Amino acid sequence: METLKYSKAILIILLTVYSCQENKNTAKKLSETDSTNLNIKESHDTLLVDKDPNLMKAWVHFKNTVITNNFDELKRISFDSIKTCTNPYSTSGFIKHCFTEVFDSTLLKRFSDKTYTGYVESEMELDYFSNKILSQLVYQGNSVFIKQFYMTKEFTPDGAWTYVFDFLKTKKGYLFWGVDSYGGPICCH
Repeated sequence: METLKYSKAILIILLTVYSCQENKNTAKKLSETDSTNLNIKESHDTLLVDKDPNLMKAWVHFKNTVITNNFDELKRISFDSIKTCTNPYSTSGFIKHCFTEVFDSTLLKRFSDKTYTGYVESEMELDYFSNKILSQLVYQGNSVFIKQFYMTKEFTPDGAWTYVFDFLKTKKGYLFWGVDSYGGPICCH
């Protein structure tokens, strides 16, 4: 289990480095195209703008919600239970016990700096999810795709301290499902 966590952390670090180069190329491509058809703030966060503008809207809205400490809206755009590093919390419990620890001033500054943000998709078998969550999800086959935005919080002597924010596609749009920390302290312990 520990080996899997280290493998995942190494993968995220490699993707972070790769994403920095890709985001530069994407930013140039996006600036050369007409972005008036997008109903979101102009953003160079990821390669998703063309692939899934609704996911990009959800990510930008999530960041704006966090930055403004709009807890009512955070509850509305999240599942009832948020997977937080090693523990699940009710959304209210996450706000009370974890929000300020996860979204400290350093991470909030990173939200406006596109260089530190990347994106990956992970596939998870249906057995991992509760029936309550499955009833809300849009999926095909025997798995769910977790849309993950990763953000390098800071560089430590051991490497990049990265947060990963998970979103799942539901019948009502994308909802925030969880957050995890790699390369730094475990969040919300």
